[in-house]
Amino acid sequence: MRSLRNFLIGLVLLILAMFAMLFIPTSQVEAPRVWELEQMPDGNIKVLNIHLGTTTYQQAQYALRELGEVAIFVNQEGKASLEVFFDAINLAGLSARAVLNLKMNDDELRGLIDRSPDAGRLQRSGARRYQIHHSDYDAVFNAPVMAMTYIPGLRLDEAMLRYRFGEPIAIEHQAEDGAELWRYPHLGLTVGLHPSERPVLLFEAN
Repeated sequence: MRSLRNFLIGLVLLILAMFAMLFIPTSQVEAPRVWELEQMPDGNIKVLNIHLGTTTYQQAQYALRELGEVAIFVNQEGKASLEVFFDAINLAGLSARAVLNLKMNDDELRGLIDRSPDAGRLQRSGARRYQIHHSDYDAVFNAPVMAMTYIPGLRLDEAMLRYRFGEPIAIEHQAEDGAELWRYPHLGLTVGLHPSERPVLLFEAN
């Protein structure tokens, strides 16, 4: 009888402990926001926990909490680039799309293209998109992130941009479509503002 009573007491304590774990808040590190930039010793910027020029694609997956979709693009001039697309990232309650540009030299990119399992799908831009062969993923995962394009889900007006990033060093007006490019070279940042589209934030390593 005593053993049964002890068992029941233990069971009750276990249930109470489980409820306590559910309702007592835990101290989790809050996710960074895109305007919370850190200047690193090498002169580059850390944005969303991604140190441009240093953080690898694999590390960026952890920082953005998404896997992303990687591909090689060759434009009409024959220039190749290695890019990772994130259709939706959600950090600190903010949703966005993002594109990472990874660093590989021309010979490495040519090898990725030669080993690609497809012949390159033609894109609307005229570029061709190549898949990555499974044998090349280790190298791709270790490639550093050199640039990040961030397209927020919300619209950022001029007042909000100035509040978050300060006054731009220069503003360039694009006569053909009414867009503006706000330059923040000290932050490695260019913001593209279009009258009828969402803003585009481009962070680049030196």
